[in-house]
Amino acid sequence: MQVEKKQIDKNTQKDSSLAQLDVSHLSKKSEMPLFCLNEEGIFEYISPSAAAYFKSTPEEMAGKSINALLSPDAAKYYMEKVRQTLTEEKRLYFTDPDKMMSKIHRFYYYFWPLSPQKDTPRQVMIMAFEFSEEQHADLKLVEANECIEQIIKMSAEPIALISDEIIQLINEPFASFFGYSVEELVGKEQYKLVAPQDRQRVIRLNDEGFCGTDLSFGIKKDGTIFPCEVQVRKIRFKGKDMRCCTFRLLPQQPLTEIEKQVLDLIMQGLTNKQIAKKLCRSIRTVEVHRSVVMKKYNVESVVDLVKKVIVPPQKFQPPIGF
Repeated sequence: MQVEKKQIDKNTQKDSSLAQLDVSHLSKKSEMPLFCLNEEGIFEYISPSAAAYFKSTPEEMAGKSINALLSPDAAKYYMEKVRQTLTEEKRLYFTDPDKMMSKIHRFYYYFWPLSPQKDTPRQVMIMAFEFSEEQHADLKLVEANECIEQIIKMSAEPIALISDEIIQLINEPFASFFGYSVEELVGKEQYKLVAPQDRQRVIRLNDEGFCGTDLSFGIKKDGTIFPCEVQVRKIRFKGKDMRCCTFRLLPQQPLTEIEKQVLDLIMQGLTNKQIAKKLCRSIRTVEVHRSVVMKKYNVESVVDLVKKVIVPPQKFQPPIGF
């Protein structure tokens, strides 16, 4: 698959029409099952190989609802994944349970949140890989270098690819996460983003080849030190072994267990009344916990809270470095 460099470069610009052009171009050129689904369940773009699974063409599928193409249970399941991806602002990867998308094929999926565009529904880019004994989905993923590069740049999740401790590729959300521009970070040593008190631990564990989830301390361009969660997985990109690092912000003060529960329900879109009923608490108690959570994250609205927070996984590994 060939993706023109000018199309990739355009993605860093703010014009929404250029961003949509990138998605359309990528979908049309991709040899993999790849499609873009918006939060309303409408197919925006779809690659020919993905359309073939529906015995259709990209032109026939564009603008159609997922509800018209899948069973009610399957459509509900995939829309839950779309909403989860957009709410958590990070990519999901999971297997297709019980062949819900297809009765014949079983798929492995990557759901990527795309950067929001003005006056349009939010979108998720979906990459699908058919399971096989001979070749695991991850092996297929790492072959699509241009596709990975394009999607990372379009993703709303802060992502960096690092090789030999040097930052090779990042997106704008990652640069903004640390208060830099993309140009200021590419080609620089990763440790400039790690707080001084945490660097020796991070260096040591990087040497040990750590992959997983870590709670660490980052440092912004202005010198601000802040806690963050880092998720690291190995990836082979353009012939090199790299680490793919994604980040989310943590509150300066740890959340209590009840505050974590309230935060999780807020991220699910529940109202104070609904949260109170679910936790068997009074509405006033929920309001207090909600206020404390927002204060710890230093935000003034739920919208800002959702932008800052990516819900953590249910199980954490011991705190070790990225």
